[in-house]
Amino acid sequence: MTGGVLTISASRIANNRAIGGNGGFGSNGIGTAAGASGAGGAGGTAQGAGVFAAASTVTLVQSTVLDNASIGGIGGGGGSTSNTAFFVGSGGAGGAAQGAGLFISGGTVGVTASTLAGNRNTGNTGGPGGTGPKGSVGGTGGSAQGSGTFLSGGVTATFTNSTISSNLGTAGAGGPGQLATLPPGSFGGPGSNGLAQGGGIWVEGPGNTLTLRNSTVAANQSNAPNAGGVGGGVFNGGGTVTAISTLFGDNVAATSPDFTGVVTASASLFESAAGATILAGPYGPNIIGQDAGLGPLTANGGPTPTQAIAPGSPAFNTGANPFLLRLDQHGAPFARNSGGAPDIGAFEAQVGNNIGAEGIVAVGTDGGALQPVRVFASSSGAQLAAFFPFGAGYLGGVRVAVGDVNGDGVPDVIVGAGPGAAPHVKVFDGRTFQEIASFFAYDAGFHGGVFVAAGDVNGDGKADIITGADAGAPGGHVKVFDAVTRTEVRSFFAFPGFAGGVRVAAGDVNGDGKADLITGAGPGAGAHVKVFDGFSGAELASFFAYGNFAGGVYVAAGDINGDGRADVITGAGPGAGPHVKVFNGPGGSELASLFAFGNFTGGVRVGTADINGDGLADVLTGTGSGLVRFAVSQAGTSPPVKVFQSPLAQEVPSPFALDALFAGGLFVAGF
Repeated sequence: MTGGVLTISASRIANNRAIGGNGGFGSNGIGTAAGASGAGGAGGTAQGAGVFAAASTVTLVQSTVLDNASIGGIGGGGGSTSNTAFFVGSGGAGGAAQGAGLFISGGTVGVTASTLAGNRNTGNTGGPGGTGPKGSVGGTGGSAQGSGTFLSGGVTATFTNSTISSNLGTAGAGGPGQLATLPPGSFGGPGSNGLAQGGGIWVEGPGNTLTLRNSTVAANQSNAPNAGGVGGGVFNGGGTVTAISTLFGDNVAATSPDFTGVVTASASLFESAAGATILAGPYGPNIIGQDAGLGPLTANGGPTPTQAIAPGSPAFNTGANPFLLRLDQHGAPFARNSGGAPDIGAFEAQVGNNIGAEGIVAVGTDGGALQPVRVFASSSGAQLAAFFPFGAGYLGGVRVAVGDVNGDGVPDVIVGAGPGAAPHVKVFDGRTFQEIASFFAYDAGFHGGVFVAAGDVNGDGKADIITGADAGAPGGHVKVFDAVTRTEVRSFFAFPGFAGGVRVAAGDVNGDGKADLITGAGPGAGAHVKVFDGFSGAELASFFAYGNFAGGVYVAAGDINGDGRADVITGAGPGAGPHVKVFNGPGGSELASLFAFGNFTGGVRVGTADINGDGLADVLTGTGSGLVRFAVSQAGTSPPVKVFQSPLAQEVPSPFALDALFAGGLFVAGF
């Protein structure tokens, strides 16, 4: 595929073949007065037996790419001549084999909760040189590069919770040649052997970017004649490679078995550092030179095979999770942080219960109705809690957010008071639903209401609390409060001169491992959305989600397309249809557009949660005030909260229910 969008979800791509054609034979010289004979033709290159994509956007989710093979063509033989004045035709080069699993040239690729295994690159032999008095050279053997994944052409690739295992690259031998007889031994001989590089992953030079997050690269091989294989796990030819909590082990090559080239690594494990230049990243120390204790690639639970770590492995509880992943590669109910700290690699050893593996969805309501905040299990829809955060008599409405504020691996619930009350923010523990924090985000005299969000802005592994002042406060006032100390660490005005309020969300849009801040203007300023770098505060993006529409915009964030970065989700405010859009986080292009509640014009609120456990954020929607919803879906009615599944934002049945005939607006958030 060239220049398109390819999404592969819950699929198996197996036993495909890409075979390069054989090179033709060179022409022979005729008679003693003839010219030189022709060189043999090169064998054809074989690329992308499993997936081939150029200048495209590729997403692979909960899928297996298995036992595909790219086989280069045989080099053609050189032509022969009896003319003593001319050299004899050389053998043609053997065909190269690249990217038997994935061949990606340009564009972007996101691989989540997937396995690439048993894919094979075979570079073929060079053709034989021709015969003649002046000798000939055999063709160069075909190279084998990136058996699991081949990355070139300025690609940006992100692997999350994924396993690259048991892929094999075998380079071709050089073709035989003939030593000259006139003068004896002065010229001719076999061709050079081919190169075997990157049995697991091959990365081209500058301009190509690979990020490995909580993944495993193991038991891959690069083989070439005369012990010429390098980079059994990963070969980096000069691109930018980052490894975070990623395990490299049991890879095989004559030199640099685990990694060849430069890598910036945090909290990762390298069984061998030979041939690697390992630069320290920001998320914890690396482990080098220790056996990871990996088991075989097998079904350990979940839809894709993984490699477990043995008891006592140095990978146990020594990893990092700066992207706040909830699940490991298996998906629900396998928690990413199951033993006090995350393990290194795609596999998480499940210790004790799996509390935290089940995400939650919180639902708050507009003012005017006595409705509690309700908390549901994200996958089953079971109600876990219902409580009145500001007292049973409070009718002012509650905005909600979800994030792991206290760092115990379980998402907590953050609430903000609506219009008519002081700007009160509270945090409730996700295990007990008891209050663990309470403060005023703005001056107690401000009664316009406060929006809330949660995200790890400072990279300490805990979700910080983000607030946005509603209508009446000047300039779209946004604040960030540290998750641990509750002290204010950032304060700025997203929309200077505008007093219509600001809605907030948080997600890692730029891929630096820290949450960025997404802001949406309230009514009166157009549907203006801005994105600010969570670490530096610099403005990253600014756009109008709905043209000249002036009813305001609600915002959320989550990785919808599996590229490892948060996308921006918007919902139109009152006065427009319930229009929801998804914008690509890094580039800002529109990924999806839908109307969540038919012709309703009261606005639509948005949130995200991983409902089906595939590692991607699904879109949650709730209506503004005025639409009567039933406790569960009935013919001709809408459910209280709708769910649109990633990566294509297709509606799936909603498991979340509120009181029958409730007509107030809803705020939704999840994790």
